[in-house]
Amino acid sequence: MKPIKIPKNCTGCAACSAVCTHNAISLCADKEGFRYPQIDSSLCTECGACASVCPVLNESSHSKAAKIYAVRATDSSVRMNSSSGGFFSVLASKVIADGGIVYGAAFSSDYKSVKHTGIEKSEDIYKLRGSKYIQCVNDRSLFSEITKELISNRTVLFSGTPCQVEGIKSFLKQDYNNLITVDMVCHGVPSPSVWRAYISELEKENGSTVQNVSFRDKVSGWKKYSFTVDFANGKHFTQIVTENPYMRAFVRSVTIRKSCYNCPFRRLERVSDLTMADFWGCEKVTPQMNDNTGITLAFVNNEKGETLFRTLSDTEFSQVSESDALRENRSMYIQTDYNFNRNYFFDNLDNLSAKELLMTAANRQTLLTRAVGKYHRIKQKIGDSK
Repeated sequence: MKPIKIPKNCTGCAACSAVCTHNAISLCADKEGFRYPQIDSSLCTECGACASVCPVLNESSHSKAAKIYAVRATDSSVRMNSSSGGFFSVLASKVIADGGIVYGAAFSSDYKSVKHTGIEKSEDIYKLRGSKYIQCVNDRSLFSEITKELISNRTVLFSGTPCQVEGIKSFLKQDYNNLITVDMVCHGVPSPSVWRAYISELEKENGSTVQNVSFRDKVSGWKKYSFTVDFANGKHFTQIVTENPYMRAFVRSVTIRKSCYNCPFRRLERVSDLTMADFWGCEKVTPQMNDNTGITLAFVNNEKGETLFRTLSDTEFSQVSESDALRENRSMYIQTDYNFNRNYFFDNLDNLSAKELLMTAANRQTLLTRAVGKYHRIKQKIGDSK
């Protein structure tokens, strides 16, 4: 076999780098800050191992959720500190209580980047809890750590984006009974470089280093969440999501990776055992559970997921129909529209301040973006009327 030909819609999952026993593949950031595989031809033996584990090039076995639940942690403090209903925290607590290890996205100590980290203590769940709208900068060590834990027969819970879960499963090449995988409904992953530039500017403006970041602070409720930053000097920065330039640019799909506009894993069928999402529209389906502190949708994709779900305590749940679950969660199976301000944004990344550029790109309306937006709104209305 020939070495991998980097696919146009590479997600940066790092499976190819991890499987290469010759250390011939490195993940390097491009001018937009997204990492792609780089092959050292002097080390490559053309064994083809990299191509064999690429989830974009190889179709995996997928299954569609047989059951879907509205679920929330009974502990209101867990819900308030989670992005939605605290389902991940309950899962993590169960796995750790049973002697397992949990992998999820955690901030670096300076809050400038995010990578997958393994935790073994319940008091560390807070590190993995909550959405982090930045692409993880994972490397080959993550794959070797997880493999080592699985071989030792320890239960491993891995939580990540659909492409990250696909990468892990493809790399392992076998279904370990002691591996539990959880993905989420994903809008796309923003550039690590954009985040680093933005948070660095906030530090400069506030004259202090960051001590904590929340992309989904519920100070104003779950549905009207805020972006908040705490600084070492005691200052506190907060903005409603609709007013924060970083979040506005993300929601409008300006700062996300190119592959996210045509993601092969944005589908109802999943390789994961469980899929999580915010249950937007829950007030129409499960009003008895809705107190504006968050409700999670849990898609149970296979028997392993169902078995685990049934062992959970400290939760309140109610089964819901697929139509009710998906009505306001179209990102699960409909591609994110390309934002034509994206080119303007990344072309000017080195010329303007991150804050100024984010505000401009998020608000900038061209004739083309207006036309495309109108087309998709009409298309959506036609689809809804059928």
